[in-house]
Amino acid sequence: MTDLTVEQLPKGWRYRTGPLEVLFDFMSATARGVEAWIEVRHDGSDVPEIFGRKDLTGANTVRDLANAWKGQNGLSEDLFRDIMRRIVYDVIQRWRAGPDPTDLFDAELASDRRYLLRPWVEIAAPTRLIAQGGSTKSAFGLALALTVCTGSNKILHGYRPTQTGPVAFLDWEAHAGIHKERLDAIARGAGIKIDREMVHYFDMRRHGALRRTATALANRFHELGIVFVVVDSVMLARGSGSEKRAAEDSTLELYEALGELGCAALLIDHKPKDAIKSRDKKGGYGSVVMDNSARLVWDMHQVAKLSDGRIRWTASNTKANNSAPHPDVSYEVQITTDRRSDLWHACTFTPIASISDGLVESSNLAEQIELLMVEHGPMTVPRIAELLERGEGTIRKVLNRGAETGKFRKLPDTVPPLWILAIDDPREELEAPW
Repeated sequence: MTDLTVEQLPKGWRYRTGPLEVLFDFMSATARGVEAWIEVRHDGSDVPEIFGRKDLTGANTVRDLANAWKGQNGLSEDLFRDIMRRIVYDVIQRWRAGPDPTDLFDAELASDRRYLLRPWVEIAAPTRLIAQGGSTKSAFGLALALTVCTGSNKILHGYRPTQTGPVAFLDWEAHAGIHKERLDAIARGAGIKIDREMVHYFDMRRHGALRRTATALANRFHELGIVFVVVDSVMLARGSGSEKRAAEDSTLELYEALGELGCAALLIDHKPKDAIKSRDKKGGYGSVVMDNSARLVWDMHQVAKLSDGRIRWTASNTKANNSAPHPDVSYEVQITTDRRSDLWHACTFTPIASISDGLVESSNLAEQIELLMVEHGPMTVPRIAELLERGEGTIRKVLNRGAETGKFRKLPDTVPPLWILAIDDPREELEAPW
């Protein structure tokens, strides 16, 4: 077996010697020993001559495999038994040895390689993105993925990845057509082209929690060379807890599954209703385990939907274990649609200084006031008038008119009077299609 080659897989190894290929996959420790799914192929056959789950430490494992071979393809049973004895023993030794250690004296400092896409996505640990429905969080996840696979800095205006390669999108909420539409629109908005076999979409709606398919996905990712995966969204990827399986268990299993995938990950998570209504409260669903497991967390807040369809939001870096916190980033998202089909035509992400950036030029005074309140919270009439350079009487008229339509509300018993956005429309709680 001088020509023996070994390829390590996420949960096993693949051996090749001459025309023979032997796969050991989905390996796991059991009470009896070490089990693996085994496939034996000859000369690259589509269907293996031998396959099944075996206990590798069993006394009769090699004999049973040789008996199943029965001298096929000109390879005698005795020679096959000798080859399998050496390969099975090598697999067991590799399994027992465990992972190789790294001498930290020789380790390279992380530097910029800490990030796949600075400051948004780290390489070594999952990044969590928390946002409300209708904030374009899924589209932003696609924009990050497209930036990684193309290496272009045009999509998010200046952000460029440290590594490029194929990306994956694991979707529990929509379907391939929706994301195809969005991906094309983002590429069209940035003026770039997407190569084939760079964005791999997986419809996960029928597969349940990520833990159920993590090993199979890890193998596919290994074959495809995936460097980045977007998980949309965390609640369904995590699965539900029960009396026997607490929510903490589901969260731990989610992060274990992410570890199996072996690449940088973005976890798109939902914002609770109370955080949406407060406008400045940050955080997502889940237990303290969810908060502690992510190393980098971004929280989309101050989401403002302008009357012409533009959407503005600010993202705050609420957790950064491996670096100093990054400053807030604000974007204006413009989605244009095809008039005949209502499909997305183009989607652009334009950096802005703040949610209220460029308000004086806007012709819609109510919209200007709304954006100021999104950014600053409760405000007095004099303060609004000062920032917008308008008369207090004009501001008061717009606020009173907005109070009649349910847009603005005056806080009781405040001196001087404070005005806020009246967010009481139940439709705000529904998940928008992006």
